[in-house]
Amino acid sequence: LLATNIITKGDIENCQTIEDPKDIKQPGTEPKYAQLIKLKLTDPNSVHATVLDLTATLGGMNSCTFNNNDGQTIGNLLSSCTKNVAYTLDGTHKKAPAHKYPTTLTNIFTDNNYLWKCDSSVTNPETEKDYAKKLGHSICNALKNAAQPLPSTADLSGATLKGDGMLLNVLRNCLPEYRGIQNSQDTKDNSALAKFTEKEYTDKAATFTTQYLTNLKNNKAQAKDDKETRPVSVTDTADAKKLSEVLSYAEGERNKKELEAEKKDAATSKPAVSKNEEKCKGKPQGECKEEDGCEFKDGECKAKVSTTKGSTGNITERNSVIIKAPIFLPYFLL
Repeated sequence: LLATNIITKGDIENCQTIEDPKDIKQPGTEPKYAQLIKLKLTDPNSVHATVLDLTATLGGMNSCTFNNNDGQTIGNLLSSCTKNVAYTLDGTHKKAPAHKYPTTLTNIFTDNNYLWKCDSSVTNPETEKDYAKKLGHSICNALKNAAQPLPSTADLSGATLKGDGMLLNVLRNCLPEYRGIQNSQDTKDNSALAKFTEKEYTDKAATFTTQYLTNLKNNKAQAKDDKETRPVSVTDTADAKKLSEVLSYAEGERNKKELEAEKKDAATSKPAVSKNEEKCKGKPQGECKEEDGCEFKDGECKAKVSTTKGSTGNITERNSVIIKAPIFLPYFLL
């Protein structure tokens, strides 16, 4: 009767860590991560098949009683065995594996358009039971959130910015005439927006620098901290604290203007009470006389409503037009 127990994988290296992606063989160049669509992933339950393990084989035992208990210590296992000869112990190790891991081709991004949409079949990563799909979804988010190198401002122009996904999305959201675009980064859907961007920001880097970057450095925005309100250069607001001071102050000014507009609108739209309305209100039916401009209607005395020639509706003694405040107020102060 033989008992076999896995002890350790031994000292033989199964893999060598590759520090630099450029050292990856076939094709031997750094992968184009932004164009990654699918990836071959190995399920953790299949990894053990390629691990080099050492085994120890004990011989000389007559019978053992395990009582169907798993996870017992070596001492407990041996104490349940009887022997008829001396124990023998042989140590062996498996043959070196070929390192051909079983893999599953897993979607990282949805399709070949490189629009940075993760695999739509993973609806809830937290509860996804398929390990490969869950890992692929995590890789997708990691690639989406990876820091992208910023281009040199000296190279910026409308010709280059029309391909900037973030800028196109901002313009689509801010400009009413382009809000009908479903996908701001789809070259077929955003052609008009791309043309606008190239024309607005000019097709030459030197012109863009003069018209925008130089002016940006000279522009001053109002910022307010816990002590004072002060002008700061827009180029100095990269710091999160300074940026919050500028944006919060601008939002406060906008809210202030909205409140002032609402108060003005409420004042202009409040109907004035005519003299007849004051005179007729609360009178009993016997005193509610037509010669006083009153009439008894719906159980109460009211100012008489008369029809004026050329008018399309009933009026009292006055014509009034209620002008509502504009629906859209200025969005930007900067």
